Amino acid sequence: MRSTRVTRRKLLRLGALALGSTALAACAALPTGPAKPTGEPAKTAAETTGLGSQPGPTTAPGGVPVKITFMMWAWSPENEKFERDRIELFNNSQTKVVVEPLIMPYEDMWTKLDVLVASGQAPDSVWYDYAAYKLIAKGQFLDLKPYVDNAAAMLDDSIYDQGFWKPAKMLGGDSPYALPIGGEGMNLFYNRDLFDASSEPYPTDDLTWDEYRNVAIRLTKEEGGKVVQFGTSLAWLQSWWAWVMLLWSRGVGIVDSHFSPTQCTLDTPEAIEALQFLQDLIYKDKVAPDPVQASVLSEQGGDFASGKVATMVDGGWDVVSFRSIDRFQWDIALLPKGPKGRISPFWIGGPMISKQSRNPDAAWEWTKWTAEEDGQAMIAKSGQQVTWLRKAREIAPEGAVPEHYSKRFETLNDLAPADVWSERWNEILDKVWNPEFDRFWKGEITAAELVKAIAPETTKMLQGA
Repeated sequence: MRSTRVTRRKLLRLGALALGSTALAACAALPTGPAKPTGEPAKTAAETTGLGSQPGPTTAPGGVPVKITFMMWAWSPENEKFERDRIELFNNSQTKVVVEPLIMPYEDMWTKLDVLVASGQAPDSVWYDYAAYKLIAKGQFLDLKPYVDNAAAMLDDSIYDQGFWKPAKMLGGDSPYALPIGGEGMNLFYNRDLFDASSEPYPTDDLTWDEYRNVAIRLTKEEGGKVVQFGTSLAWLQSWWAWVMLLWSRGVGIVDSHFSPTQCTLDTPEAIEALQFLQDLIYKDKVAPDPVQASVLSEQGGDFASGKVATMVDGGWDVVSFRSIDRFQWDIALLPKGPKGRISPFWIGGPMISKQSRNPDAAWEWTKWTAEEDGQAMIAKSGQQVTWLRKAREIAPEGAVPEHYSKRFETLNDLAPADVWSERWNEILDKVWNPEFDRFWKGEITAAELVKAIAPETTKMLQGA
């Protein structure tokens, strides 16, 4: 059976592609120090470091560059090379700061970070991931607002996409704790060859979820009583951070707020209808593979890559991994929409600055650079994220891209943070959601029974019970 417990961030892979020189003029010179804070913001960079309105030194006495450490995970040798290339490019671009990388496997990194923070030896800069939330909530990372307020371009939507800020302000206020240098949403992927063979029109921007189901029915093929071609695959739509898009398209959600939630809001007709819609695609309509069928497709390269699945909702990041597909032509479209429109789940990545850093201004130099011309061009060329800098989206990724690659950007016109920032959220998933969703995706219980089993207990745990 496909695991529905895989976190979205474990799917992401940052490319190991070299950066070519690219001239972008939008943010060539962002300010280096924090602006003067106003009022009494808690745990701002200025307050924590005593900088006030004066930027601290970014070069050690005698002109020696300041050394800072940057912690990041690597999924593969190629991923590690990408990170080291990015750091080398920064180090060679200026003489004030030298970044020393601390790169390790994902799971090891967060265990190591906890130890370093507890011993007062936290790295100066850490790449943001949801796993850092507890440390952020405990004040272990600086509020970047004083720095950002002094970088006017970062607050200009014509230069930097302002929609990226919301998940960077994960404590629910106006303070970002990560610089959102890259982001990602979700799209509908489709096999053009299968559409052409059935004379089925390609998905349009007006596609609804009901029409998506009808298309999947028409594109499902049987031979001898056995399905040989599926109209769709739920794949990552079986993960809570993805199927929430169907609830949003109906005007409801899973919790009262994704920032410090206190109540589960699944117990609504709209939410139950959306979940039942997905389960019915497997067991009623039989247009999506069940767990056994999905396992067979997995052995053939994966649901979509097998060439036997016509459509699949997936993260834009798979535009890169699917470039290796050569057995059929494929493309991407916007997500289907519901009565209340379409909203894509959204995630960001970017550097944070440790509260324990002795050189926060130097750490900001590195952080700021990742959002500037060369740093953004490197992300764009890798194709692994949508760049925060709008101008950088004009840079074509290395390698082939689908005809409607621009839909990867358009999906971010309507977005909402997918993560739920609660210190108990992972515990809720492990103890309450995962066991019941395993039964649900096996077809053992209905959506109504699922919600009845998880909603009250989720609310109790969110409220501290």
